[in-house]
Amino acid sequence: VSTCHFIVDLELPSQDEPSYSSLPSTEVLMRLPFLDAARTPPMHRAFYVPYLSDEHLVWADYLLIRNNALFANPSGRRTSRGPPLA
Repeated sequence: VSTCHFIVDLELPSQDEPSYSSLPSTEVLMRLPFLDAARTPPMHRAFYVPYLSDEHLVWADYLLIRNNALFANPSGRRTSRGPPLA
């Protein structure tokens, strides 16, 4: 992980791996909802009923995370190890 420029991570409450978004050198660039199939009842996953299903669906977060340590050195200039930022 320390050599990755970007990480795509699914943050589930029951996961055993560390939360990469909470590392001091990382920044969350994008957060999107993802249906947590393990915690959502099968009937509500299979058949969506407006207004009724919303209260039974359980969502997790898909994150796009940037490792800022690989993009800038302490002087603030970019290093040659990563792609340029837009």
